[in-house]
Amino acid sequence: MMINKNFRLLFSAFLISSVGDWLFRLALPLLIYKMTGSALDMAIAYAMTFLPFVLVTPFGGVIADRWERRKILIYADFCAFVCTLLLGILAFFTHNLYIFCFLIFLISAFTSLAHPAFQSIIPQLVPKGELAKANSLMSVVDNLLLLIGPLAGGLTIAILGSLNAIFLNAASFILSSTLVFFIKILNDIYDESEGKYITFKTIFKDLTEGFNYVWNHNPTIKYGCLLFVFANFGLQLFYANFIFFLANFFHLNPNQIGLTLALSGVGAVTGALIAPMVGKYYNAGRLIVICCLLEGLMVLTLLGAANEYYIALSWGIASAFGSITIVTYFTLRQQVVPSNYLGRSIAITRLISYSAIPVASILGGWILQITSHINYLILISGVIMIINACVGWFSPLGRPSVKNVDINKVESY
Repeated sequence: MMINKNFRLLFSAFLISSVGDWLFRLALPLLIYKMTGSALDMAIAYAMTFLPFVLVTPFGGVIADRWERRKILIYADFCAFVCTLLLGILAFFTHNLYIFCFLIFLISAFTSLAHPAFQSIIPQLVPKGELAKANSLMSVVDNLLLLIGPLAGGLTIAILGSLNAIFLNAASFILSSTLVFFIKILNDIYDESEGKYITFKTIFKDLTEGFNYVWNHNPTIKYGCLLFVFANFGLQLFYANFIFFLANFFHLNPNQIGLTLALSGVGAVTGALIAPMVGKYYNAGRLIVICCLLEGLMVLTLLGAANEYYIALSWGIASAFGSITIVTYFTLRQQVVPSNYLGRSIAITRLISYSAIPVASILGGWILQITSHINYLILISGVIMIINACVGWFSPLGRPSVKNVDINKVESY
């Protein structure tokens, strides 16, 4: 049996919401592609899904520590439901990209706001001795959805259409909100008196302290974060246009796109699984840099793409290296950052590293729009990633003093 009733409710809400997210990720670019056929329009919409990660998530972390997390999840899911439903309804009457982008931004903003609350509510629902099991179950589902989500989403869209998939995602939000409503907090660590102290001044103070620690006290985390800025910039130049690449240049239908993403997802899951083993035996900083380099080289192999299976294989290997990079950096960050700075350090490093994604997404769509040649974009993307990794080798990340990481010895926060 899965731990207790309250965790089962949260787990079910997470599962339903995650399936809905996959539907939305596939349906939205295909809907815009059908309406406009523009790579730039698709890239702008993609950028709007990431912009709240930069603007909202850091504040969400502070709010989650000061307000009741269960209520944050309920209200955020309900507001996301309203915005998603409105987006689907408006699609019948208008193809105005600005209205769509505004609603896409709001949907992503509410989910970004809820993310820190979701991560921090788990210790309030399960005994301390069951935390590892609870987090493991969440991780297993997340990885399985990398395989099942694109395939199931593509099949659903192929049968029902992109617009109906948007409505299904709206339904997932309201169902998730309803399940969280019935959760009872077991370990009530929330203090009603704390909520009144949340102000722009306290938020700014918390974030400033986190930034100062990342920037001035830990060169490994600092340069790792900077490495991810340029890695994300190079990668997202191409990846933001990945579905356009599959739909326009290879003429794949939604089901084939879902299958291609699912096959490439095997690489991402494999990389996540082997990362802890690799991290025990290799210098963490150098492992991060080398995997970034290999990921860039695999992006360049897409220059010779002949069919969707070749694409899935190349992108799957690139995703494997990307997963190793991410897991190694996250584990290293948990080991070297003191617990009283960890939450804010996570928020700040995420803000910095994600800041390049919206810009790269739009720039990639613009390049594709004016050149109409995907190979230019692939070449620019891969070269930026390779140069970035080479520069990273001469930063503190590339020094032998950066210790190996053992995921089994990471303290739980």
